[in-house]
Amino acid sequence: MATNVQGSFYTEQAFTVRMSVGASTADWVVAAGTTYATADAALAAWNTALASISASVSRGGTASTHRKSVRVDAGGSTFSITWSQAGDGTRMRDYLGEVGDLSGESSGYVFDNALAAAWFPTYDLRRLSVSGAPWSNQRMMAGAGAVVTNNPHHGLDDDLMYEARAEFWFGSSTTYEGYEALRDLIDGILEHGQPFTITTDDNAYVCRLPSGDTLELIPEPVDDVERGYIYRVTLPVVVVG
Repeated sequence: MATNVQGSFYTEQAFTVRMSVGASTADWVVAAGTTYATADAALAAWNTALASISASVSRGGTASTHRKSVRVDAGGSTFSITWSQAGDGTRMRDYLGEVGDLSGESSGYVFDNALAAAWFPTYDLRRLSVSGAPWSNQRMMAGAGAVVTNNPHHGLDDDLMYEARAEFWFGSSTTYEGYEALRDLIDGILEHGQPFTITTDDNAYVCRLPSGDTLELIPEPVDDVERGYIYRVTLPVVVVG
């Protein structure tokens, strides 16, 4: 699997995405309040809905770009996708990297854009260093006495959080594509919501961006490696455990 970082998706209002293959249709119905922890989880849910028409969606891409795009397999047939068959599915469309409804596309079609909140660095996570003692999720009392949390997706009342720093390495002959993809990941997380997940072969770390006005990401050349090919970057995170 190697390391990847994927932002989550929270469904504010219910919507239905319809895919048509020939005369057959399959509706992916997403209820309000549904949270997908990763784009992989969203694609898995969509694939369950597509089983009845023998179509599937998957992610693919090249290692050098550090991005992945969604590919549609319609069994060799042409297909159509309506993102807002019911409700408004445009946020999911943007999250998965398409720009509009599709009609008469060939099987094997790849979405116009990469996944909006995902990053696939060249190398496995180098280290995750906890830099502070755990603390309970901060809570505020609303005027009526109800407890609200600072998480837009779900309550973290019983979870502990840890300040940490995640070090990633990236690089290729095009050098800075990894950093540009990381920058796009941050934009995607801010656009589509938190938490996000750092997944390795052995673990999955649910994280949030730290609070504050600025987030500094400064790539540095890796020691003893030819300059301009491999860089490291340290991302401050809050690990939710």
